[in-house]
Amino acid sequence: MRRVLARAVVIRPVSRSVVAGLSLLAIAIPEQIATAHLIGMPARAGLVSFVAGPVGGSVVFALVGSTTTLSSGADSTIAPIIAQGVVAAQLSGASAVAGIGFASLVVGVAVVAAALARASWIADLLSLPLVEGVFLGIAVTIAVSQLASAMGLVPPHASTVLQLVELSREVLRAHLLPSLIALGVVVVIVVGERLAPGAPMPLVALIVATIVVVAGHLTRRVAVLGPTRGGLGRLGVAIPPGHALAPLVGAALTAAFVVLVQTAATQRYLSSLTATTSSLDLDLAGVGLGSVVAGLVGAFAVDASPPRSVLVARAGGRSQLAGLVAAGGVALLAALGMGLLTDAPIAAFAGTLLVVASRLVRPDEWRSLWQTSRVEAVLAGIAALSVVALGVERGVVVAVGLALAFRLRGLARPEVVELVQEPGTDHWIDPRTAPGQARRDILVLAVRAPLWFGDAEVVERRILEVTCERLHARHGVSLVVIDADGIPDADVTGARSMRDLEVTCGRLGVQLVWARLLPGVARTLLAQGVHSAAAAAPDVATAVQQRE
Repeated sequence: MRRVLARAVVIRPVSRSVVAGLSLLAIAIPEQIATAHLIGMPARAGLVSFVAGPVGGSVVFALVGSTTTLSSGADSTIAPIIAQGVVAAQLSGASAVAGIGFASLVVGVAVVAAALARASWIADLLSLPLVEGVFLGIAVTIAVSQLASAMGLVPPHASTVLQLVELSREVLRAHLLPSLIALGVVVVIVVGERLAPGAPMPLVALIVATIVVVAGHLTRRVAVLGPTRGGLGRLGVAIPPGHALAPLVGAALTAAFVVLVQTAATQRYLSSLTATTSSLDLDLAGVGLGSVVAGLVGAFAVDASPPRSVLVARAGGRSQLAGLVAAGGVALLAALGMGLLTDAPIAAFAGTLLVVASRLVRPDEWRSLWQTSRVEAVLAGIAALSVVALGVERGVVVAVGLALAFRLRGLARPEVVELVQEPGTDHWIDPRTAPGQARRDILVLAVRAPLWFGDAEVVERRILEVTCERLHARHGVSLVVIDADGIPDADVTGARSMRDLEVTCGRLGVQLVWARLLPGVARTLLAQGVHSAAAAAPDVATAVQQRE
């Protein structure tokens, strides 16, 4: 019985990973082919890029022993960046394909180098609300890019904003049959997943749509994928001519930065979704190695895919098996079965990707965020708008800048709390936590922030304001005790502000005393002439007793 139970425990996660891999396969096929067409590469190159990502990443994960649901492959975020580099390098034809392979190799090397340099600190700049905003922007970008195909229109090659403008003009010209196919695919996926959770409904929907088109002889009335031609180059990398090196390397480094940011955002999102932890450095190494492999076989750079990664997590995948299953299926398709996709309707691919985009948005999280912190909710909204308007790389930079500015503003406005004495004891407490009694002749203030150039003047002014208020009220305050337990650090500017505070208090006839002062902070204060720091008391009660 124990052996049976043990086998069941093992088989269940494996079966879930296989199902997740089949679902991932259904998403990866249209997405990878669309990305290849986006930059003029053969459709097979997009499929090979997808295979390179999971295979390359899994080698690293297997060696180190880490697992993740992260899915990588060709991505429409970085593909245009590399394409722009090829255009700037004035390459065309076979030279352009070789240039893309070279740029992909540079992307991989740069990302692996970032992993070796332990660049996972980038994730610390991406708060969870910020990640939600970035993913909302990515979802809108994906949805807008697919709406034209879903309506049977020619997708405009422009930014997301310009695509929206163009679609608003062409919406009345939408074709009924492709729109019905796209809508049918959406319905099959959404309803099917509710009736049969875990089933690869995107793959089912794609097969059904293809059967409908073939059986109804609709290939002349709806756009289909058609025959896929073109192969890959030989193993290796062709060094581009000298004039092309600078634009290609510049584009590759920009793409590498986007890979770093998007991988960090995806990993952070998956951690919050699955309540698991993983190593961002390993994820970066896997994605970077995938780009190296892709560049060597003539495909193009890979990136962490937010929608595909979320799909794997929601389908129950808990290891790299899901990615390997999908990679194996795509590899077989690229090698032997490209003809099976000839009559697949483009609208079905678009409908599938619209569902995938919707999965990146979590309304409950946005509702909770709005109820908890409206400022952070607004920042998340700005992050989403920035990604839509400026692209992922610039949008994330704008969002991170706003988030850091918001946090720095908080640090520059620290809290200075007047403490009260707990009745019947010698403890001094925050009046917001429990009732207490203030002393008429003694003022105890707790500073809860580092003393640095950004907040030194604010802290000094706040202490003087409270002291002067008590003096003007004729309470006869003669002692000000600063509870410094919440001051972890002090710089020169902060220490000199405290020196000025000490001098001002002396002129007012008020003695300044420090309590619970950390040794490092005390040394900085003493070095800048804050003499009262030399006699700091171990606690507030001792400081008050010494005065009495």
